[in-house]
Amino acid sequence: MKGSTTEGDRVEYAGARTKARQARMRAAFALVIVAACKQAHDPPAGSAILAQSRELAAKMCACKDAACAQPLREQWNALTKSLPGAEFTAEQVEGLAAEDQRFVACWSALAPQAK
Repeated sequence: MKGSTTEGDRVEYAGARTKARQARMRAAFALVIVAACKQAHDPPAGSAILAQSRELAAKMCACKDAACAQPLREQWNALTKSLPGAEFTAEQVEGLAAEDQRFVACWSALAPQAK
């Protein structure tokens, strides 16, 4: 009888659907893993971050009032958000720490007008 399916046909069809579903799930899972492991943007090089921190610290120390300092503070905060994931040499870490101290000292010197 044409058009009738046997129990064996249904089991075979269900097995093929299950395998296809499993393959799609594995592919989706792999994409999720790759996306989770890959950052949205590659972190900037440590030397670029250090150069930017030196520039911002120098500009902060040149400020005479809060109007000058506030935008630099916002830029500094944005810069610190780029630190996770970046790789630094020991010298770069020391340089960043020194620039951070310099930036904070100059920012504090403007207090209370800058805060």
